[in-house]
Amino acid sequence: MAPWAKAELRKKAREERRIGFFSHVRVIFVLLFVATILVFATRNETGIQQMASAGLNHALKKPAMLSDRMRDKALNHEKEIDNINQQPAKQP
Repeated sequence: MAPWAKAELRKKAREERRIGFFSHVRVIFVLLFVATILVFATRNETGIQQMASAGLNHALKKPAMLSDRMRDKALNHEKEIDNINQQPAKQP
């Protein structure tokens, strides 16, 4: 085998080892990241639950307030219609 072919094969093998090494490093970092998130979540479970429930309560109160205002407006409108209907008709 020619020396340039051997050098080319060594270069390709070295490149494949490098790619394999960095893919292993990437997998390790992803696993460490996931482990960090899981540890954080289990350590701060009550804080996360309180934060989530506060956001959920706020989101649920907003439509309730809106429906209360709409109901009040509808009742006021109904009262206005009743007042108009109770007035005697004007004679020309």
